[in-house]
Amino acid sequence: MKRFSPELATEWGMRCLNLLKSVCGAESDYYQAFKEESSGFQSFDNYGYVVRGLSILKAASEDYEKGYFLDNRILIQAEVFEDFLEQADHLLKNGYYGPAAVLQVVSWKMG
Repeated sequence: MKRFSPELATEWGMRCLNLLKSVCGAESDYYQAFKEESSGFQSFDNYGYVVRGLSILKAASEDYEKGYFLDNRILIQAEVFEDFLEQADHLLKNGYYGPAAVLQVVSWKMG
């Protein structure tokens, strides 16, 4: 029967969880699926858990390399940036020059 050292599998799993959480977020399907599989890394019958965990990590890596994660972040930043500019324009038209300037400065720092 194939198996991995529970200690090494757990150590590898924690590093992978930290990476997935940093790159994909704690709510991502990749993080959640890997977290579920990692619960079996500590057992002596852990081969299947580790192999499935590796498959999840490979899928996340491929999606990252294709730019899927980056595209979402850029879209969110663009929406927030646009909202700030729209708010600043509205405030400016209504004579609120100070708040409009603050929002424009914030949007410039984001861009």
